[in-house]
Amino acid sequence: PHLLAPCLARLAGELRSENPDAVHLTGGSFADATRVARSDPALWSEILHLNRTAVLEAVDRFRDLLTEARTCLGSEGMEPFLSTAARDHDRWREARDG
Repeated sequence: PHLLAPCLARLAGELRSENPDAVHLTGGSFADATRVARSDPALWSEILHLNRTAVLEAVDRFRDLLTEARTCLGSEGMEPFLSTAARDHDRWREARDG
């Protein structure tokens, strides 16, 4: 989240520069997804750097998932991708909450 949120926030900044009205297309979900982008940059830079091997692996896996999502969006539709994500999220919560 401390790497993805800043990416979303930067994308929003770029889109807002191109179209100032784009900010009105976001809602609570966007605010939730970008909340940690306001975390201490020095602290999180150090944490990410100290864990860079694992973070780089996660970035590569996330890139692969974005590529899969892009493929689905361009052809077969998003429902299978989103259904799998919803199941994965439910399993994660069940494991976390015991």
